[in-house]
Amino acid sequence: MNRRSTTRITDYIIWWIVSLWLIIDSLNGLLISKSINVPISQIFKLGALAIITFQLSRKKKYCFLILCIILYITLYITHLAVNNHDISGSIIYLSKFISLVLFYCYFRLSFENYNNYAIHYGYKSLIIGIIVVGINISLGVLGYGIPSYGEENIDMGVKGFFFAGNELGGIMAVMAPFIFYIIINNCKKKTLYFSYLIVIIIGILIGTKTSIIATIASAIIVPLLYLPTNKRRKVLIIWIVIIVILSIAIKEIIIEMNIGAISRWMYFYEMGGFDRLIFSGRDEFWDIKSKYFYSSPFISQLLGTGADYGIVERDHLDTMIIYGYFGLVLIVSFIVYLLIYAIKHIRNNSLCKIVILSDIMILGIGYMAGHVWFSAMASIYVALLNAFVVIKKKGIIFSNKSITA
Repeated sequence: MNRRSTTRITDYIIWWIVSLWLIIDSLNGLLISKSINVPISQIFKLGALAIITFQLSRKKKYCFLILCIILYITLYITHLAVNNHDISGSIIYLSKFISLVLFYCYFRLSFENYNNYAIHYGYKSLIIGIIVVGINISLGVLGYGIPSYGEENIDMGVKGFFFAGNELGGIMAVMAPFIFYIIINNCKKKTLYFSYLIVIIIGILIGTKTSIIATIASAIIVPLLYLPTNKRRKVLIIWIVIIVILSIAIKEIIIEMNIGAISRWMYFYEMGGFDRLIFSGRDEFWDIKSKYFYSSPFISQLLGTGADYGIVERDHLDTMIIYGYFGLVLIVSFIVYLLIYAIKHIRNNSLCKIVILSDIMILGIGYMAGHVWFSAMASIYVALLNAFVVIKKKGIIFSNKSITA
């Protein structure tokens, strides 16, 4: 078997892995709910990372990137070991971000070399991911799986068998704008409204602030990006009316229905105002952990103090604590690079506007709640959506004709 055939077979394996990504997460959560602690998700994802690294190493232009990653990991582990910081937790956390970088490189390479083939499998993988999220949320509504906020708050917030449900905000920051893009450009009027409503319901049922914000923001903004001017006005007026009505009714809903998650949010607001509501007490965690970080030696501030004392659950703060100023610059630079690259190449194809919207939400959610820049669940979809930017194609990328083709 020649090298080209081996490469193509490996590509097929990788796309199968991508398609199964959230299915494996669901299976992992199911086993955990049955007290069967077999880390199949971690094994699956580390195996995927190894295959991706091997495939990229065949290309000279990515060998330097892989070498830089290896050198950084070596430097980081040496620093942690010398200064008696946590190694295993810090590296596992870092591997999630490295997955985002390497998967992005692989998907971008696929779109550049195998345009139609990669578009087909990229679309298929995103749709399967959306379906798996929908099935899990439906199971959660039926009482299966684990609620987002614990058993006492089962009245709002479901995640099915996703064990890491706090990562669903990042998932929806990618999935929601993408599926709204598909719906608007392919569904007829009646189907469009129904499909739109289903996606919004899924985002709200997850019950976390990040998933709700990502879904509602996408529902409002995506039509404004693609519909004709006269229809944009109608959509904007409809949303203004809906928001006004909900604003008037929300107080009564909270009092009458006694929804656990909303009561929890109101508690945070009463305790510390708007900041406490947005950050759900994470500002208090930061007050405690920042004292430890800023009192550390300069080398630990530069390269990080590791995951010794847990995380704040705000990505930019966690990055600075665990990986130091140096790691913060590297990681934020990559996220900002994705956004700038999408803006710079906005005319490449119609999906670029969605990528820009998604990247802005990813940055915002990372600032607000975390588990986006370092998300084993979401990283692959963030990478895949951003890789679509390199495709130069006029018109709608995923029209009914191109999908069936």
